[in-house]
Amino acid sequence: MSSTDSILIRRLRFPLAVMVVFIHSGNRPFVHGGEWIRVMFADVIPAIAVPMFFLISGYLFFRGLERWNWDEWMKKMYRRVHTLLIPYLIWTTLYIAYVYFHQCRLSLCADEGWIPVGQWFSDHGGISMWWDSIVTENSHPLGYRMISAHPFHRVLWFVRDLMLVNLLSPFLHWTLRKGGKIVLIALLILYLLQLWPPFHCIGITCVFFYTAGAYLSIRGRDLNETFSRWKTSSWLISSLLLVPMILIRQSESFIILKPTWCIVEAVAFANLLVALPLESHARTISLLSDSTFFVYVTHSVALSNIRQALLVLLPFHLSEATVFLLTAIFTVAFCVLVYLFVRKCFPQLCVFICGR
Repeated sequence: MSSTDSILIRRLRFPLAVMVVFIHSGNRPFVHGGEWIRVMFADVIPAIAVPMFFLISGYLFFRGLERWNWDEWMKKMYRRVHTLLIPYLIWTTLYIAYVYFHQCRLSLCADEGWIPVGQWFSDHGGISMWWDSIVTENSHPLGYRMISAHPFHRVLWFVRDLMLVNLLSPFLHWTLRKGGKIVLIALLILYLLQLWPPFHCIGITCVFFYTAGAYLSIRGRDLNETFSRWKTSSWLISSLLLVPMILIRQSESFIILKPTWCIVEAVAFANLLVALPLESHARTISLLSDSTFFVYVTHSVALSNIRQALLVLLPFHLSEATVFLLTAIFTVAFCVLVYLFVRKCFPQLCVFICGR
């Protein structure tokens, strides 16, 4: 991998995790004005976060697999056991335990007694909590169903789908070698239409962006060089689309245009990070990049608690928009600080739970 690609990926990882925090911080519409702020920072701008993670993952997985090699593939899969599977199981289990004991505490405070663990476990999906216990279904404006399923720790659906698509990588490599751009164009069309079988796992967003990254890697293309070809046009188009995307958020047009927006903004954002003069902050960027997974996997627990703390501790009224922004910012800061503490005091544990 070229040095420019390494710099780009390192610069991308932490901002993408921050975007995910903003998405979950602003998951409820405002009642008393300022809704455009929530839409811009929770729905429109962060829409590229998970797609970009998939693209980077596909690109990195296929580095060294330009020509298929089963030994190299086995090495990569073995590393993914440590970087994906083990952290996935650990954090899902910890989150299940956290929610259970939190609900038991609320039950005890209400004099309703301790919740039987077997009953609670069964009521919340049993063993499926580690895979797909939360299923949602929506209708696309063009008339077909869109199904998504999440493990009990919802944010880990990304890791689950990434593990599955990694398992399918031999087939994907063969398909790209035989079909090349035709395969990518076909997946692009399916992605733009959001047309995909109603699987519980591995949606079209995962498949398209992971495959796009894999294609660039197999063909020996640099991410930075590929993105830079579209720098001016991506900046222009994303600038023109930003306000309309905010304005149509509550309409069906948003669902139709969102895939196009994600592609254009992803390219524009990558070019923006490359253009910024951040060379003197390389150490800070590296540190924040290393905290990405920890921030991603822990922020959902911190969000609600920090939001409540802000509402209780601050001696003056805050607008919904201010609470939303401060909650996201303080959550990111808190998660980074906890990560630094764990890394300094328990370095081996940090490596184990963060999959590094």
